[in-house]
Amino acid sequence: VQAERLLDIVLIRTSVVGSPLQRGISGGQKKRVSIAMELMKEAELFFLDEPTSGLDSASSMLVVNALHFLASKGVNVSTTIHQPRQEILSLMDNLLLLAPGGRVAYFGPFTDLHSHFSQLHYTCPVGINIADFVMDLLCGFVPEDGSSEMRDVHVTIKVMCDWWEENKYPAFALDLLEKNAEQKKLTTLEALVAPAQSPTEDRAWRYKNYTQTAKVFLTCFTRQMKVNQRRIDSIAVTCGLMLVFGIVVAFLSGEVSLDGTSGALSSFSAQMTSGALVFSLLVQSASLKLFTDDKLLRNR
Repeated sequence: VQAERLLDIVLIRTSVVGSPLQRGISGGQKKRVSIAMELMKEAELFFLDEPTSGLDSASSMLVVNALHFLASKGVNVSTTIHQPRQEILSLMDNLLLLAPGGRVAYFGPFTDLHSHFSQLHYTCPVGINIADFVMDLLCGFVPEDGSSEMRDVHVTIKVMCDWWEENKYPAFALDLLEKNAEQKKLTTLEALVAPAQSPTEDRAWRYKNYTQTAKVFLTCFTRQMKVNQRRIDSIAVTCGLMLVFGIVVAFLSGEVSLDGTSGALSSFSAQMTSGALVFSLLVQSASLKLFTDDKLLRNR
């Protein structure tokens, strides 16, 4: 429910997602549903490839707000994004700008983006989206301050990337290493001074674990029942195949004698029965995907 509200998909909770043959929800809603499905797995690290592509500005803001909320709760979120709104870009804690060739042109907070490029004599004009300005700059479409002529794009990129590596990267890397070392030290100290659980706390933890397991089972069971209701055709085909193979097995088993003296016909019938059982098992294997679909969720 929290994921539905976070991504504003409560109103389409009973809608069919759709397929090439069946009309369903829109493309933007599908993208938000996909993100919500990943949120249900409660992962500690999210990689998203252009989650705002193909979305309108309002939907893009909604998705990035949801990702920003996750990041504020301690979830590591890494995403690629192209030409966002300035309001969307300001929600990013750290920005990594890659120039052609994979070189780093900037890596740091959004608040330092203006001053960084101003030091390189590339000042973003007032009223221009900084995201569009940076993209044009990395493509060589922006002249230096006070000049009307644009330099060669390769020279511009080389100057920016070299300046970053020589002046900004050493200090940024050192600061990042110090923060990681301090965080690791605090985590180690917390683990050392953590008190042992009392018997009462241990029983409470076990009860909570059992309750959570029962809740997960009930949720997955209820969801699968809803999925089965929407897939009546495939269930009917599976039941029909089981019925046909059951009739075949019963027909062949009727020729088999229990004393083993019925001759070649009974031996042939027994072999056919074994073959029919193999095909019956193959039909049953179609239900295995019901378990593998939720493998990540089950492992948690």
